[in-house]
Amino acid sequence: MTTTKLIEEKITYIKEKALNKVKNGILEIIPYTKVKFKGKGKDAIQFKYIQNIDNLIFHFTKSANFESIFKNQTLLLNNSENTTDPIENKWYFEDVDTGHYVNSLMRKNVRFCCFCKPFLEIGDNKIPAYALSRMWNQYGGNYDGCCIGFNREKLEKLLKKQYPSSYRIGDIIYDLPLNPEFGVSSIHTFKTTSSTLKVFEDGNGKYKQWDDSMAKELYLSTDMFGFLFRKAFDYRDENEIRFSIYDSNEYPRLIHDINSAIEIIIFGYKVDPIKAFEYDLQTQATVYRFYFESPYRLVNNTINQHWTKSYGRLEKITTPETTFLKKYNSVKDKLSDDNKINALNFYLQSEEKEKVISLNQNHPH
Repeated sequence: MTTTKLIEEKITYIKEKALNKVKNGILEIIPYTKVKFKGKGKDAIQFKYIQNIDNLIFHFTKSANFESIFKNQTLLLNNSENTTDPIENKWYFEDVDTGHYVNSLMRKNVRFCCFCKPFLEIGDNKIPAYALSRMWNQYGGNYDGCCIGFNREKLEKLLKKQYPSSYRIGDIIYDLPLNPEFGVSSIHTFKTTSSTLKVFEDGNGKYKQWDDSMAKELYLSTDMFGFLFRKAFDYRDENEIRFSIYDSNEYPRLIHDINSAIEIIIFGYKVDPIKAFEYDLQTQATVYRFYFESPYRLVNNTINQHWTKSYGRLEKITTPETTFLKKYNSVKDKLSDDNKINALNFYLQSEEKEKVISLNQNHPH
């Protein structure tokens, strides 16, 4: 048997072992469980969640999109005309005689990608972003999509490197609509530099047409940040952080090479576990599926909420076998065939030793 064939057989054996675990549900389960806090009020609850979540931001996407995201290693910076908030895409920037054109430029050329912060905090309660059912309904393809956990620092570096002159990053402000009958109004103002307003007026006192450079400078102004990063109060539970750019090109604008920033991928429970397993083999990230379960029980005609019962769970698709394969794949191109054989044999021998140790612990003499 050739060395190449031997390597393929060993890798196939490891893959099949991982696949059998997925098929048979022999997987690590991380319960998403409510338990009472001590000393923080009777209504305070705690949600268990994955480790290192504080360093992540989460992007929900439906099934029609995630294949393209993983294949091309890109995230789309969508233009503001496609925002879901019907108020947000009706931004209005008033300028004498040219206001309509200003608005058209902004709606067309301001582009962004949206993420959830790691937790939605309600009082003492911290709910992990990936467990927000409405986000799965609205943005995650009704549970047949996925939630991608990005390392925030790494993704910010990619955006700043690829769009150094036009990026903006910030938290969304959610405005409560104000009733004009009470004599209260909400006015968003912005300042322009001497190089903006004065350039709009020619020697005859007439305003020139806005162009992209003027609109971009307006977009980058400090006060515009508070205007463009606002949404209706109804959307407050999205807990959004936004990556934004200004770009007048007609073709799509993307954040490239995002795989280096992806730490976890959580598929909805409608995604076939075998399909999730196939993606697990293609990425260095840790892969899960998320399930929702009701914490309520009807007991003797009384509805009780069982605090120790599961509200949902994360099923970890990434197994010890695929964890090894991810590490192996990241270095295999630097290894000779002999070193590949040695690495595979070392893993398989270590695995056998673990079995013997476990057997002896469970059946002591």
